[in-house]
Amino acid sequence: MMGYRLVLTCYEEAFEYNWPHVDLFVQDAHGNEINWVHWPAAGGGPEAADAATSQHEPMIRRVTEWRRVEGVGDRIYWVADAEWEDAPEA
Repeated sequence: MMGYRLVLTCYEEAFEYNWPHVDLFVQDAHGNEINWVHWPAAGGGPEAADAATSQHEPMIRRVTEWRRVEGVGDRIYWVADAEWEDAPEA
């Protein structure tokens, strides 16, 4: 996907949603979110996110380490860059 970036996001806990999950955001070349999808995870954090991703979206491959982010209201989440396994080299 030339000019696009895939970003996985997972969370420390489910917050008020009570649904641990992984988000996959598609961003354009300027970092604007243009689409997203999510799937359930067995728990919070990167380890559960990796397991859920391999189960629900096996063609998505994480290509960076998870980066910890402290968000608004002390909410902790992690982000990592990803790509489709069959994506051609740029």
